[in-house]
Amino acid sequence: MKRTLAFLSILSLGALAHAGPVQSVPASVQQPPSFKQVDVNHDGAINRHEAVSAGVLTKEEFKAADTDDNGKLNKGEYRQAMAGKQRTNGMKRRQGS
Repeated sequence: MKRTLAFLSILSLGALAHAGPVQSVPASVQQPPSFKQVDVNHDGAINRHEAVSAGVLTKEEFKAADTDDNGKLNKGEYRQAMAGKQRTNGMKRRQGS
C-alpha cells in the first residue's frame, strides 16, 4: 500500500512538471465583477464608495461614468463604464504600456 501511494505521488509530480507554467488571463480579457457583485447594499445602484471599494473604478472614472450626475450608477452606466475600461485596457496592452 505504501509503495502504491509513493508511486502515485511520484507519478503526479511528474505530470505536474510536464504540464508547463500556469498562465494567467490578461486583465484586458478578464470579466469585470457583475453589477450585483459591486452593488453590496442591494439598492439597485452602485454608489462611488461601492465602485471604488470593489476596485472597479477610480473616483474620476466613477464621475465620468455617472452620466446623469446623481451620484449613482445604474446598470446601463455601469455596463458602459466597464466596456470603456476594457477597451482602454486592450489598447494599452496592444501599445505595450
